[in-house]
Amino acid sequence: MGAVYKGRQTHLDRAVAIKLLSETFTEGADELNFASRFKQEARAMASLDHPAIVSVHDFGETSEGQLYFVMEFIDGMDIHQYLHHHGGALLQDHALAIVCHVLDALDYAHERGIVHRDIKPANVLLNQEGQVKIADFGLAKTIAQAAGDELAAPALTLTNMAMGTPDYAAPEMLEIGTTPDHRVDLYAVGVMLYQLLTGKLPRGNFQTPSALQPALDPRLDEIVSKAMAADPDSRYTRASEIRTAIDEVLSQPTTRLESGAVKRKTAAAKRPASTGMWWGLGIGGVATMVAVALIVTDGDEPKASGEPGPLMATAEPKSAPKPVSVPRPEPEPELESKPEPEPSSQPALDPTSTPRPAPSEPSPEPAAEPEAATPVGPRPAG
Repeated sequence: MGAVYKGRQTHLDRAVAIKLLSETFTEGADELNFASRFKQEARAMASLDHPAIVSVHDFGETSEGQLYFVMEFIDGMDIHQYLHHHGGALLQDHALAIVCHVLDALDYAHERGIVHRDIKPANVLLNQEGQVKIADFGLAKTIAQAAGDELAAPALTLTNMAMGTPDYAAPEMLEIGTTPDHRVDLYAVGVMLYQLLTGKLPRGNFQTPSALQPALDPRLDEIVSKAMAADPDSRYTRASEIRTAIDEVLSQPTTRLESGAVKRKTAAAKRPASTGMWWGLGIGGVATMVAVALIVTDGDEPKASGEPGPLMATAEPKSAPKPVSVPRPEPEPELESKPEPEPSSQPALDPTSTPRPAPSEPSPEPAAEPEAATPVGPRPAG
């Protein structure tokens, strides 16, 4: 319904984005209420102050009667372009980190009564520093409007007309007589997560993400399925609930735990059956320490052993933004057993003691002289 231009705010000497409504909708032929929708978008974005939502600086009307509003300029690309740039799908951690930013922003907006209603990769931007920004609140509604409170604002759609992007629209948005709420955004997040992980849109009888990409954590299948439930009451109730489920996947990777368990079982199978009780206890203790190290580390790549850290991203300047990454804490050092020193035949030397001469061999004691024998004569006759 308009065009976006890059401009410069001369007084502050900064780049800005200027969204200008088409003259067609300003001259009166506006049966879809695009002018009112344009004003509502500006108000909705201006009322939200979140690092993952594009900021609005100003709103006005030109001398020719065209409406416009001024936003912060995002030097980067949208996620739809970003997907194409990376071959259609992203690595699991990169996709989850992007979606986590979107969920944080939506939870913030929903708490303040704003429903986006058009979440999709083309409306999520990524700048050169890897920051995620939600844009285009053109279909946004307040919670009161979504509930059918006509006193909150005039209706901005015609009767029996659905607005939004079909692939990302929840089923209730296409049904006549329904009152969609903030859960339509959660449905759209499920569709977008599926697309980021698989490179495909979930159309018809679609396969689960892990069926298409076996390397994916199978717990993501349940997250996507619940977010995209046809019945709104079967979905997550808040964006923060999806974020919590994703945090568990990031902080407790199932594949790593299973790998450690397999290695422990293999070591147990190779253990001799004839070992004694104390020898068995010693081997068991070492195996336990090694198993802990295997769970914390997988090869040379550090894995998260606790709560996930803050979601951050970096990118090289003047290049396509790098994927958003989740920093992991350094793994605990592996436990190493040091061999006991072999006993030496030489006595240990103490550098602080005074050397003593070697003791001489004791001289043999003289043999005891035999006592004088008493001569025994013949016994007298009794």
